[in-house]
Amino acid sequence: MLRKLLLFAIGAFVWLSCISMRSRAPLEKTYSINVTIYNIRNKSGRIQLHIYKDQQSYTAQKGWKGVLLYKQDMSNNTLHYRFVGIPSGTYGLALLDDENKNTVMDYGWVMPKEGFPQP
Repeated sequence: MLRKLLLFAIGAFVWLSCISMRSRAPLEKTYSINVTIYNIRNKSGRIQLHIYKDQQSYTAQKGWKGVLLYKQDMSNNTLHYRFVGIPSGTYGLALLDDENKNTVMDYGWVMPKEGFPQP
């Protein structure tokens, strides 16, 4: 009886070890995306920067990762940011120079008022 119980315990341990080894996914290689924004026209507000995984999330304005960059941290009208831990794939980036911090692009009659290069 003790021998059967011992064999059962060893078998259960080996079986559980195999299951736990199979459930461990191999570590996926990740990457970084370095973003540099030049020629920011003033220090008012902030920059909203978002990464999108696909067209549908972009259309729905649901970024996969996002960050707010405060313009008082810029030097020479330039800001830098580094996204880390990004899996391999194709992504889209969008940014908004949100000068009045209302999270949307404000428009004049036709053209944007905020953070848009003027001719």
